[in-house]
Amino acid sequence: VSCYTSPYSPAGLSCTSKTQTSVSLSWTKPSTGSVTGYRVYKKDITAGASSYTYVNYTTSTSYNVSVTAGHKYSFKVTSYLDTTSNESTPGATIECYAKAPTCSFSVSPDTSAPNTTQKLSWTWPESGRSDMWLYIYKGTSSTFTNSTLVASKSKDDGTSLSYSSLSANTNYY
Repeated sequence: VSCYTSPYSPAGLSCTSKTQTSVSLSWTKPSTGSVTGYRVYKKDITAGASSYTYVNYTTSTSYNVSVTAGHKYSFKVTSYLDTTSNESTPGATIECYAKAPTCSFSVSPDTSAPNTTQKLSWTWPESGRSDMWLYIYKGTSSTFTNSTLVASKSKDDGTSLSYSSLSANTNYY
């Protein structure tokens, strides 16, 4: 007869950094008892996943998880004592967004239109999702304080826009 005791759960799960391809997780070891290592799980909320997928095990209290740019994930970490089923419950779950893909943006004169018209053009990220949107604001700061939405374009709308209501000394974001 064998008797197994589950280890205590890790604590303080957090997302410490995010890129377009990975999310770094960290946690603290259980304050009581010993553990052999940790198991990391993820759930891609944006993709509609209904359950967690096992990612990998580690003996460290941090782990970099591969992700898809712009997706929202839920993560959980358990501790384990050995290679059997001695696994703790998750100490906590945390939700993090992977860094969204970026697009390049430029403004140039539209020579086929009046002087007050500018052509705004951009390049969509190659690895981006098909349902991405670009929002163009005009205002006095990139924090969007006192800013006005100029246009919104989906990836299906192309890569340029002629805008005729430009204002002098106004920033566009």
